[in-house]
Amino acid sequence: MTYQIEVKENYSNKNLPELYPDYEKELNYFTLVNVPVIFKSEYIFKSLDGIAEDIDYNKLLKSESVEISLNENTSIFNVSISNPDYNLADEIAKTLIDAFDNFIRNKGKIIFKEVLEKIRTDTGYLENENDYLKNTTINNLENEIDNLYKKLKKYIIDFNIGLSNELEKNKKGENIYFYNIIIPPSAISDEISVVQNKIDTCRQEVLENENKLILLSNLYESLLKDEDIILNRINLVSEDPFYEIDSNKLRNIVIVLVLSLVIGIIVTFIVNFLLSLKKDKFFKKVK
Repeated sequence: MTYQIEVKENYSNKNLPELYPDYEKELNYFTLVNVPVIFKSEYIFKSLDGIAEDIDYNKLLKSESVEISLNENTSIFNVSISNPDYNLADEIAKTLIDAFDNFIRNKGKIIFKEVLEKIRTDTGYLENENDYLKNTTINNLENEIDNLYKKLKKYIIDFNIGLSNELEKNKKGENIYFYNIIIPPSAISDEISVVQNKIDTCRQEVLENENKLILLSNLYESLLKDEDIILNRINLVSEDPFYEIDSNKLRNIVIVLVLSLVIGIIVTFIVNFLLSLKKDKFFKKVK
């Protein structure tokens, strides 16, 4: 008897590899190649413990009476059970498939919850960081730059007042000098530039955090929406199994049919021969 199961190998989400490439790998930890290895493992076969008195799951695991094979160029596996008791074979197949499905589902559920928790943690961190940047760091830098501008303004005023006084003194002299009022280079303006650059950097960081928060929010919502897709990776192709006749049985059936046909032909020939003999004897007596 054979059941067919379809395995959904990969789950894809455009934001997951960008934000959490490791978690994308974990959610897609099993492949079509390692499905048979997982299926034919002690953990899965332990589910058969107690299913019937004469069933030893360790022996069954090592035997060839339970086989799983991939249909070429598909994602569909055949789970084949060889047992003369069809009811028991059916129960073994369903138990193993359910155990395999639960194993994949539970492992996926653990990773799924970890991803959601990671998103919540990172979201909270970025929100707190932005709040601190905007309400503390940038505010303090803006206050600092305001004080520097006040200091620069005072410097300019004091410098120009001093220059004005010098002009007033010189205008009564024999020679008249014309002065251009020039603000000399000042370390204050350099300080302002440095602080302004810090403000710009902080604002850029806030913007980047806000963009990442949008991506995190979109990822969180899409994961919740795709929860069934992520966890339901194993599906029965049909609720009912199909039955296969092994090659030996098929050969024996063919032999029986051929022999029956040959014997039938021989018997028919003998009967016809005997009837023809009787007919000849009858006509001889009549003559």
